[in-house]
Amino acid sequence: GGEGTGRASTLHASTLHAATGRRIELVSLADRAGGLMDAGPESPPPKRRRLASARTVLRPASELRVSLERLYARLQTEPRAADDGAGDLAGDESALGPELVIVHVHGARSQRSFRCIRSILASGSRPLSAMLYGSDGMCMLETQGSAIRLRDVEPGTFELLLLYLHGKAVQLDEADATALYMLADFYDIASLREACCEMLETCIRPSTVCRWLDLARELNCARLADRCIKMLQAELILIEATEPQFRAIREEDIVQALGSSAIVCRGERDVWEVAQRWAAGKPNHAALLERLVAHIRWPLMERSALERLEHSRSSRSLACLQPYVTEALAYQNATAEERKEGFQLGDRLLARQYLLGELVVMNQQGSEKEESRPLKPDDAVSVGRSRRSDIIIPNPFVSSTHCLIFIEEATVEGGVRELQVKLRDVSSNGAYVNNELVGKDKVVSLKHGDRISMVRPQDLAANPPADGAIGYILFRQLGPARGVEAGGGKGGASTQETDGGETTARPAGVEEEPFEALTPEE
Repeated sequence: GGEGTGRASTLHASTLHAATGRRIELVSLADRAGGLMDAGPESPPPKRRRLASARTVLRPASELRVSLERLYARLQTEPRAADDGAGDLAGDESALGPELVIVHVHGARSQRSFRCIRSILASGSRPLSAMLYGSDGMCMLETQGSAIRLRDVEPGTFELLLLYLHGKAVQLDEADATALYMLADFYDIASLREACCEMLETCIRPSTVCRWLDLARELNCARLADRCIKMLQAELILIEATEPQFRAIREEDIVQALGSSAIVCRGERDVWEVAQRWAAGKPNHAALLERLVAHIRWPLMERSALERLEHSRSSRSLACLQPYVTEALAYQNATAEERKEGFQLGDRLLARQYLLGELVVMNQQGSEKEESRPLKPDDAVSVGRSRRSDIIIPNPFVSSTHCLIFIEEATVEGGVRELQVKLRDVSSNGAYVNNELVGKDKVVSLKHGDRISMVRPQDLAANPPADGAIGYILFRQLGPARGVEAGGGKGGASTQETDGGETTARPAGVEEEPFEALTPEE
């Protein structure tokens, strides 16, 4: 008593100890009554104590979904005759009263009418809610009494929308997801819009990214467009090789991609060649290249490629190219102190995702068993029997995690640092590189052409695996050297310093192919 009065109330209590040892609080009835009488008429009633045994009962969501599905199926059933023996939909319409609404959907190819419950339609969409429950001044033009007319909407797409609102799982292909996204966006059904966008994101491939980027902008879907831009930045080289519409990409998208450090490539030469091929044949070819060269990281290009560009006839015809090539060569020939004091290169010294090599899974016959796995500077690949391994080898003699292949920075002759691909043996039976046992917890460096075996080669020869089984893993080093040569260009391994004094290592390269810039005519 006395709660809510704003005054302190004194409760006289005596405590009894029962045989069980429990404590029972007894409050004086007089004091409780007095407290209630002191409370004014504006005071709220005393709160009821919640019993400890009280529980919340909630109907399972699956049952609600089934009920909604049955309701939808019954609503869409055509009216039956009264003598059918099972009742008719006309009776349902009279019973539902104002809650029943007829939606007439007019598409370009067909038209159809749907019987719907107002509250279900309105619960998922604010525009539909305004159409169905708004005042006379607020109701949209499409609403006429107990009917709604939707134009430029295909009945099949609207039916998918109704199935979603009634809790039914909807199977979508690319065309359905695109049409349903547009409808959900128009009627502001956020959950359906996000679900369609998530499904469309899974359909994007490097060979079709241009089409999806155009569609994302047509749909005004920022999330889908951002996913396409990120793929364009990371897979620019692959997209140029596989996307037929690559040269139709907008200039601002190419510039944004060239400025990204996420591009996966063998070297900066690859990026420059892609930029040339994108601009080739366009009416304003020279002007486009002049805007693109500023986004190429020339100091990270191979010295031999820069020297060829400096002396090639086609590159001399591009006046905008010469200052960047000259500056890059001067930077590579400079000492560490001279680089710090005399060059302000900024982002042009940031490394991209240069490929160090690839792992190719081979069968016993020497044929590639599956797609190769590229190796980038931050990669670590696990090989073993476990399903969690990056490369799975289903062999009982292979450990759950048999070996780890990773990238490590090493110091070589002359104090120069380089990135090396290494293998650590963590197995019980041993991993083999070129038929030589590595040894548990030992690490070896991998070179171009090394063969990695999980089982002793002698045992493998005596008991050859079934056709198609994994025989070994081949390591291939990719592309020419990345970055700039150390010590004024002397030596194969190399390192580079940024303006802030940070040093980035890169791997020693292999022989590169002849390089020649494209002429405007080409």
